[in-house]
Amino acid sequence: KAFKLWLSLQVFGVDAFRRAVDHGLDLAEMAERILRARKHWHVVTPAKLGIITFQYRPPGLSEVEVDQLNEQMTNAMCRSGYAYMSTTQLFGRKVQRLCLNRLDAIETEITETIKKLELIAQDFCTTQ
Repeated sequence: KAFKLWLSLQVFGVDAFRRAVDHGLDLAEMAERILRARKHWHVVTPAKLGIITFQYRPPGLSEVEVDQLNEQMTNAMCRSGYAYMSTTQLFGRKVQRLCLNRLDAIETEITETIKKLELIAQDFCTTQ
């Protein structure tokens, strides 16, 4: 593994790695701003190292239902093939986790991913 890193640094240079890391950090911070500005989203842990965790918390759901909804949303997003996300357990709650480390990711993709998550949530909430 060390050889792969060394070779990548030789081929691409330290500046390319720095730009890639900065890009992921910037996208995660942007995702945090978008989530904080929209209704029903709760940022669980702020953007850090290109990762953000959050929950969709519409009114009228119990804590257990919120956890189930967020897991269903993440699974549906992954099945759709639009974006890959994961869930994790934080503070005893199921949260969605977005790791923004794709070098070619652009800002509009982050906005669209959040919009698609909202549509998935609305679909689940209206069919239950």
